[in-house]
Amino acid sequence: MLIIARVIASGGDDGLINFFNTSLEFISSIDDPDIQGTDVTSLGFNINSNFLGYSSSSGFLKIWDLKSSVVQLNYKMTNNNVTSICFNSDSSILTAGTFKGEIMNFNIPTMSKSNAKIQLNSKINLIRYSPFYSTYVASSLMDGTIKIIDTTTGNIVTNFAGYHQGAATGICFSPINKLFLSSVGVDNRVNFYDVLAKKHIKTINTTSPLTSIAFNTDGQTIAVGNINGGISIYDLRNSSSPKFIISDHNTEINHLEFSLKNKIRDLNSSGLNSSRVDLNSSRMNKSFNSGEINAPSSMVNQSVAENNKLIAENKINIDNNKLKISDTSKANESEFKTVKENLKKQIEINQKFIDKKKILDGPQGNNILR
Repeated sequence: MLIIARVIASGGDDGLINFFNTSLEFISSIDDPDIQGTDVTSLGFNINSNFLGYSSSSGFLKIWDLKSSVVQLNYKMTNNNVTSICFNSDSSILTAGTFKGEIMNFNIPTMSKSNAKIQLNSKINLIRYSPFYSTYVASSLMDGTIKIIDTTTGNIVTNFAGYHQGAATGICFSPINKLFLSSVGVDNRVNFYDVLAKKHIKTINTTSPLTSIAFNTDGQTIAVGNINGGISIYDLRNSSSPKFIISDHNTEINHLEFSLKNKIRDLNSSGLNSSRVDLNSSRMNKSFNSGEINAPSSMVNQSVAENNKLIAENKINIDNNKLKISDTSKANESEFKTVKENLKKQIEINQKFIDKKKILDGPQGNNILR
């Protein structure tokens, strides 16, 4: 299931693709006879959310125009199936990875397939574009390797091999640092790489086979999903153990995504008590332009302003309680103590956002994982 700003698209093993609003009220569906009764293998919105790409186990890959309700691209594969699709950051290319390891590119302005053929040596489990380089796509393969391909030349830019002992199931680029890429696999490992230096940086070992990964917009928090339906939240500044563990699914986690909707805030107050995270993948890259780190800094500023407002409100409460404490009421003293503790917490949270802003705006932004 994929959630965008106002529409949710879902595809199942019946070949139906349904659209819902964010209240999960049914809007419409794509009743495509070419894929009826087959598995919908991948869904993906472009950055403007006016196109939905989808593929099925019947070998079809299509692009649906949400405004005109017309299929703009209709491509049929023979003896092969698409396993993953992804639009690049400027919506000029739709890239598809296949069961047989082929990477295909489709030109969106002309709605045509590129003649260039990129063949990898293993089934492609997932592909994801860099938010900073519109032609760099990363792929996680069944043989455990991670490859980054330049879709304009077809060349393999980087090949990370030997860091997963088994299938690599998920990949994710950092949203604030063009250097970092992460991957997960059935070997319980979360790996981090420096894309430009072409080297492995670190590994987080978990207790279950992993199936998906997502970066938060702060670039310091990740979520990983496992085969048992659990989600672990890690702070990369102290990744020896998960900060939170969420168990809300009975089967494996197929997809994770952090939303920009709630901005950056302290995880203790984020209400992460289920794995039904507000997904927002089509807007994820919208705030990043030519590698500039604009969105995180602005979101930090807004969060700081919100915290400052809370601090001011707590100060008023403290002043009011100070007047009440003159009555030497133990109840009022207790109330004052509670409000004072709340103020201290808000100041601490506020300082975290200020520290994040300093990191994002300064040279340390390139060293989060080091």
